[in-house]
Amino acid sequence: MNEKMLYLLALIWGFAEATLFFIIPDVFLSLIALKNLRLGIKACVWALIGALIGGLLMYFWAIWDYGGVLVVIEKIPAINQKMITQVAEEVNGIGIRAVFLGPPQGIPYKLYAIQSAHHGLSLIGFILASIPARGFRFLFVTYFSHFICIRVLKMKKPYIYLAMFWLGFYTWYFANFLGLEEVYKKTTS
Repeated sequence: MNEKMLYLLALIWGFAEATLFFIIPDVFLSLIALKNLRLGIKACVWALIGALIGGLLMYFWAIWDYGGVLVVIEKIPAINQKMITQVAEEVNGIGIRAVFLGPPQGIPYKLYAIQSAHHGLSLIGFILASIPARGFRFLFVTYFSHFICIRVLKMKKPYIYLAMFWLGFYTWYFANFLGLEEVYKKTTS
């Protein structure tokens, strides 16, 4: 795959995950980083641009139809009512700084976009906070996966191990944060 296609896919994945998709762009970014760290870093920029565009869409959707966006969002396997309430409380309590709480908690960015709009936070403030909040995580995962797999462990087949890592990560995530039964119900309905 050529560079332009990689960047386009990173942009699309960043947008998709910021809106209705539930697998983070970090999966794709970490795979690129195994082949070429420079390409991985550039792809992070494109994933960030996609995420910001998706965040804008969710922000405006929440202004236009808050109830409607929540109905749709609750159908996504990686989101539940408890998460929505938690983000609403965080945004209401600490404002735009709440955007930084999502990545370490495993809470989707789209919820912060929706709640930022609903609670009347500035669009400019939301975007400015989103850049480091999303960008840092993308870069961290990209560097970390390259560093560990290629530099430290010098893996012969890093793609297999990385795929196993992401499969294990999502199994753990769905089991611990959401309950696999809830995810199954959402994906089969």
